[in-house]
Amino acid sequence: MGLRVEPWKSSLFLLLLLGLFVNYFAAIACCIAQEQYVSSSAERMPTAQIKTLIQSAIETILKEHIEPPTRQQMVLEFLRQLGNQLDKPVSLDLSIAVSDASDREHVYGILATELQKIVGTGARNADILTALKGIGKLLEGGLELDTRSNVR
Repeated sequence: MGLRVEPWKSSLFLLLLLGLFVNYFAAIACCIAQEQYVSSSAERMPTAQIKTLIQSAIETILKEHIEPPTRQQMVLEFLRQLGNQLDKPVSLDLSIAVSDASDREHVYGILATELQKIVGTGARNADILTALKGIGKLLEGGLELDTRSNVR
């Protein structure tokens, strides 16, 4: 007399086993993706690309947020955070210059000029992400960035 297993139970067992394998390989893929992000966070982003990234982030916040801070506030906060991150604090006059900027092009012109002073030809992706997160201090509810994807 042998042990008889009903067909639906053996099918259920196989499905469970398949699910375990899928989860295992998904976990491995996740670890590989995190390693790629960590290695890419040391890569340097050119200054022009930083400006484009920050400009895009700020314009998205202005468009999507219910009560966004001003463009000037976000540019100033980003530059302060990046300067602190790289041990190159921004000048006290920057606050006045950004506040006096009357239009979008003027604000982003200041961003480009100050980026040149702070980072020269480029900065590490990790430093840019940290400074970008600093803008979240100005937003009610903060700013959530998906750091699993590479900044490019």
